[in-house]
Amino acid sequence: MGQSCSSCKSVQHGYEFKREDSPDPVMYDVMRKSLEVTTETIRKRNAIGQHHLLYKNLSKQSSPVAGSSPGSTMSAPASCPTRLVVRRGSMRNDEEGKHIYAIRYPEDIKDLFVSEQAMATTPTFGQEQCPPRRPMHAAIRPSAKKELPKIEGETFARENLQQNPVQKVVDWVTVSEEHSIFIADVGLIPEDCDQIVAATEHVCRGQYAAYTYAKQTLGCREYPTLVRACFPPVHTVVHAIGEKFNESRRLQLDDREPHMVKYDTTKKERQKLDMHTDKSEWTFLIALSNGCGVDYEGGGTYFECIDAVIHLQRGHALIFPGKLRHCGKKIIGGLRFLLVGFLVDKSTNKEKLANKENDEISADGEVDDAESRDDTDASVDQDNYSDTPMSKCIDLQC
Repeated sequence: MGQSCSSCKSVQHGYEFKREDSPDPVMYDVMRKSLEVTTETIRKRNAIGQHHLLYKNLSKQSSPVAGSSPGSTMSAPASCPTRLVVRRGSMRNDEEGKHIYAIRYPEDIKDLFVSEQAMATTPTFGQEQCPPRRPMHAAIRPSAKKELPKIEGETFARENLQQNPVQKVVDWVTVSEEHSIFIADVGLIPEDCDQIVAATEHVCRGQYAAYTYAKQTLGCREYPTLVRACFPPVHTVVHAIGEKFNESRRLQLDDREPHMVKYDTTKKERQKLDMHTDKSEWTFLIALSNGCGVDYEGGGTYFECIDAVIHLQRGHALIFPGKLRHCGKKIIGGLRFLLVGFLVDKSTNKEKLANKENDEISADGEVDDAESRDDTDASVDQDNYSDTPMSKCIDLQC
């Protein structure tokens, strides 16, 4: 793993990710092929992982977020669908069991996976691998230099998050319908992710070497630069959850949310997060690092209810009910950064009653509309949903 030189403050990379050392060489290859054909490229050998973004290596004279924030100056990379790749262990994977990888790639690319035989494997859908949905707001990307919505009062207040975001989710994948586990593509480009990490490290200069909500709190609301950096992706995810589940009127971010989580192999207590539940209606984790040996090795989020570890590409958000028992698996190299938020219901009894009445009225209206709709009206939502099929589960046997 990378270590810092005390004299020049430059990073000396003592840890380099190699295929022969990977717990799952197949996914090591798949991740790199995905990055090559979508929105990212593998970093050069002199910039392995995200060690160059550590607070020890940031310039003390300049702020990494001066003049812009993610989402306001985004370019428009091609939209690539997300598929779930299911792996059941590996010949070098110490932790046996099911691993589910969310991987982006264009549908016209046939050589992403190791062989045509693997590509032709018939997908198997169980309760933890529900059939895919069509993409939400497919191919919608913000134009360059699009301004953020006007914010009044506290940035992460419910009324601000209810506004339409600059960037809507590009993709929405169902991992488990029964347990309400989903993955959304937030639309972050690599520079946006690095900018959030750099902003986090900048405000932590001299304070934390590693930080997690459970061990050392790093709330984004405490630092203006971090607020500006984190608001666009958080706004995107919160708005999508409220829109999809019709809960925007009652859900809001908890008082100290969102927060940053960092996994670092230099600190034993920061390499993983033990099994726990969250005191939230919904929890979302936005990945700011790539696994499979790109930025870190190991890791992932394990869910007890589906007995599987979920791995994300950066820019993906994992969304699930806070009551589900889950843990952050141990990383064995590199750095893993997450932007995390808890959505809670803080409605008063009066507001809860009003929301319930509104929901009942909306439900009655939907029933009436359904009864009066002809079969020819099935395409009413064509403006919001693409005909392109959603990601498919591909079962790659070891």
